[in-house]
Amino acid sequence: MLALVNDPGWLTYIGDRDIHSVVAAEAYLEDSAASAPPGMGLFAIRRGKEVLGMCSLLQREYLEDPDLGFALLADHVGQGYAAEASRLVIDYAFDTLGVASLSAITLPENRSSIALLERLGFHSEGLVDNGTESLCHFRLRCSPAGSPAS
Repeated sequence: MLALVNDPGWLTYIGDRDIHSVVAAEAYLEDSAASAPPGMGLFAIRRGKEVLGMCSLLQREYLEDPDLGFALLADHVGQGYAAEASRLVIDYAFDTLGVASLSAITLPENRSSIALLERLGFHSEGLVDNGTESLCHFRLRCSPAGSPAS
């Protein structure tokens, strides 16, 4: 987690969380887990024992639906890990948690995340203000059978 939150991609597109020690990274994980609704939180993206990044399912105050997020260490970007992890979290949210729709947010300049969200079936909902900045807001609705609607 310490490496991920200090990765150049994280700092550029998610922001500096002022986490510069293992103790601070552990506290960030504990706080995230404690504040997440049941079944939601930060999920490690792994290859064997190696952690490549994370995929998250969080309820943000300014969004109606749970928010899907993803971040990878730079060495693992562009290899399909974010897409694979996101599909698993989407299926989990719809099939296990019974969520009706998901949101996703990103900075307008994060073209690779926008492209991935569109490949995953998310549709643009315009911009949303998180209290600090305007973010691109995307939504994916669940079909009646429980899987993402196309």
